[in-house]
Amino acid sequence: MSSTIFMDKKNITMLKSTLVLTLSILTFNAHGASFDCSKASTQVETLICQTSVLNDLDSTMANIYRSKVDSSLKESQKNWIKDVRNNAQTVDELTKVYIERVKFLSEYSAVENKNEPNLNASENKPRLSKTKKNSGKLELSDFSEKFITVDGMEYSTQHREFNKPNFILLCTESIMVDLMNTWKKDAIKNNQASEFRQLKENVYNGLWNSTADKLESQITNPRMKAMCELMIAGNR
Repeated sequence: MSSTIFMDKKNITMLKSTLVLTLSILTFNAHGASFDCSKASTQVETLICQTSVLNDLDSTMANIYRSKVDSSLKESQKNWIKDVRNNAQTVDELTKVYIERVKFLSEYSAVENKNEPNLNASENKPRLSKTKKNSGKLELSDFSEKFITVDGMEYSTQHREFNKPNFILLCTESIMVDLMNTWKKDAIKNNQASEFRQLKENVYNGLWNSTADKLESQITNPRMKAMCELMIAGNR
């Protein structure tokens, strides 16, 4: 039986940040805890299995971890589970440490990429077009086109589509500021602040359309609906 948690605005903000991080790498595929809940053997595992938000956070974290795992991260993750996650005692504590871990994992590759040699360092203006390191992830350069492609679907960067249920439009709107801030920060890290400013409208339109479509495809998912309701309420 799922636990119900009443979240204050601070926790709503953290939850919104988690969904933004998830959508920013286009992996809104949470389907419950990453481990078998029928074999939950500790208080922490039981709390995760009984709480919808923690279910989603655990699944999101696992998805991001699997996409970026290396030998160093593998050891770090083991230590985090042992020393941080397993020492949390309440739903609020677990929510906080999970959100912090999701943020860390989401930024992990960005930190690594930042330390890579820049072959074009002598140029005053960074090249916008790059060879993608990860074909499953959008790059800023993609928004210079009239359409971006996400999961095989094309989305316009020229205008926003509003032919969605009002609930989906409100949910999309509630996270767009944070989603745009995430892309802006990544652009700054990659020395693409100028390009981001030039493509800002295209980025907003493309992200709006792909995010709204992604959310609409999950409209029957009660967890997604609950997360959207919390975020919409937090913006009122």
